[in-house]
Amino acid sequence: MASQASGRSSGIRTLAFMDLETTDLPHAASRVRVTEVAVVAVSTADLLAARPRPPRVQHKVTLCVDPRLPIHPTASKLTGLDNFLLEGQPYFDETTCATLETFLGRLQHPVCLLAHNGHIFDFPMLAKEFKTLNRPFPNDMLCADTLHYFRQALNGGPSKPTKAIRRLNFGESTQLTQQKTPNKQSPKKSNLDDFDSTELDAELSAIADAVELSFQKSDKPIPATPSQLAAVQEQTPQRRTSYRLGDVVDRLVPEFQATALHSAEGDVMALLHCAAVVAQDLVPWVNENARPFPQKK
Repeated sequence: MASQASGRSSGIRTLAFMDLETTDLPHAASRVRVTEVAVVAVSTADLLAARPRPPRVQHKVTLCVDPRLPIHPTASKLTGLDNFLLEGQPYFDETTCATLETFLGRLQHPVCLLAHNGHIFDFPMLAKEFKTLNRPFPNDMLCADTLHYFRQALNGGPSKPTKAIRRLNFGESTQLTQQKTPNKQSPKKSNLDDFDSTELDAELSAIADAVELSFQKSDKPIPATPSQLAAVQEQTPQRRTSYRLGDVVDRLVPEFQATALHSAEGDVMALLHCAAVVAQDLVPWVNENARPFPQKK
């Protein structure tokens, strides 16, 4: 830990953008395994020098593994990976761990892993795979969650997780499901919120569409004065701003090929493109908010 602190004093030298694909989302299944891992690393200096374009990638690794579990059809549709395609591929084994350790070890330190929704999903999932093999993750690695950064940078959202954000338990026997609450006045926060799910966005959009349709069917003209518009806005549910990676891409780098999303390497490259646009603000944020990579006990 002393070497980690001394390295931090001069700033993080390498940003390693990472993403995982899995058999399912942890909130939907009790057992989830990795199917793909991708890491693309760039030096902090190169990222700042090339902005707003991404720098030339010099270090990257992408590995697909046989998860030894059924892959949910929805996950297959999103990622393009299914059990037939991964049949015969290596498992997430000692060689996989050694490959990742060697890759990360050859980068200029200090190294910070960056993932979108990483503290909730990617980092604990990767730590779980290492723990399953009784192998510690390299203890000199730092990590930071870009979801928290973009919540702060776009529309002034909170930059750090609140107490309401639930840390997922990746125990083999734990069933993580959305909890129902009989008290509609004070509903509990669901795991779907942690993943910035499309369900809530779709629900709010449907409500807004219904409000607009009610005006169209009404004999009254659609309000046009400022006071009338203000009254309508007060009665219309506000659509929640989404910070899903795809939506961040649409806002910052709409020219990025959206078809590349939902493969691990595609998501990593999308995140790198977004990071390049905001590099001048993102790099100081990472230096301030990076934390040691979680070690599963």
